[in-house]
Amino acid sequence: MNSERPNGQHDGNHVISVGVVCGHDDFQKAMAIRAAVYVGEQGRPYGHEFDGNDHHASHVLATVNGEPAGTCRIRYFGDFAKVERLAVLPRFRNQRFGARGVAYAAAKHAFDFCARKGIRQIYGHSLKGPLVKFWGRLGLKPMENGEFDIPGYRCVAVLGTQSLPEDALSLHSGHLVLVRREGAWDDAGVLDIAPDALGTTAGEPAPLDLVA
Repeated sequence: MNSERPNGQHDGNHVISVGVVCGHDDFQKAMAIRAAVYVGEQGRPYGHEFDGNDHHASHVLATVNGEPAGTCRIRYFGDFAKVERLAVLPRFRNQRFGARGVAYAAAKHAFDFCARKGIRQIYGHSLKGPLVKFWGRLGLKPMENGEFDIPGYRCVAVLGTQSLPEDALSLHSGHLVLVRREGAWDDAGVLDIAPDALGTTAGEPAPLDLVA
């Protein structure tokens, strides 16, 4: 996650922080949560949960007092993103931070992250039943002819369209902005430095390995 661990909220005793995974350590935390919930708790086969898509996706990690608590995954397809693999460890499921729990906080962060990247449509899969209402709180509705089966579960495809913030990223956001760390586009990045700090002068060609 970004070092500032954005979007921290507390309930007086506990602080929840949510951010996009940017390093190996936080990636391992997200994978550990999913393994505990889906493989350990629900008994799903390892190959069903770890499907080969994790290194082609963005991951959101929620922590409570610094402890890994929840996660979800984002994958990108043309003009929409799929928010999926939402998981929260059992001991954190009933905690609330203001009006939100860990699951809502992680999913909402994923939606906001996509909106900042200019993605309006969010698609997902919900288990049929109460979880459809959960996704409805985030603006997703069941799709027509959207019910389908996976081994052991009946699912419903859900879809929603969100508005974009004024600072949604585009080709006009600035060249240095677009090479900053994911989720930290408002902070100076490693390339936001004076040319002489690289041992070059303005206008002088940089070594190939310094080109973004």
